[in-house]
Amino acid sequence: MNNSPQRAAKGFTRAFWVSNTVELFERMAYYAVFIVLTIYLSSILGFNDFEASMISGLFSGGLYLLPIFSGAYADKIGFRNLKGITKAHEKAMKAACKQPGDHHPGFL
Repeated sequence: MNNSPQRAAKGFTRAFWVSNTVELFERMAYYAVFIVLTIYLSSILGFNDFEASMISGLFSGGLYLLPIFSGAYADKIGFRNLKGITKAHEKAMKAACKQPGDHHPGFL
């Protein structure tokens, strides 16, 4: 008798395969951002290939370094203050994205 729930191919559960498939799509989307950014910079904005790749590389480096600085800042100001700043920023961005004529009572 098999005690594990929902056994699937090769001895792993269905949840394992679903989560790994989602992770693969997430990684493809993450790395596709850099490809699309480089193509956009070179094709639409007119940067040459070297400039577009440098900007894309700086963007990538910024994404990797951002958690270090934002984490240090969050530790400095405290969780409650950061939560308030986050909520205020969220409301400001939602208000900035709101189009004239939108009538969503629960939007903000």
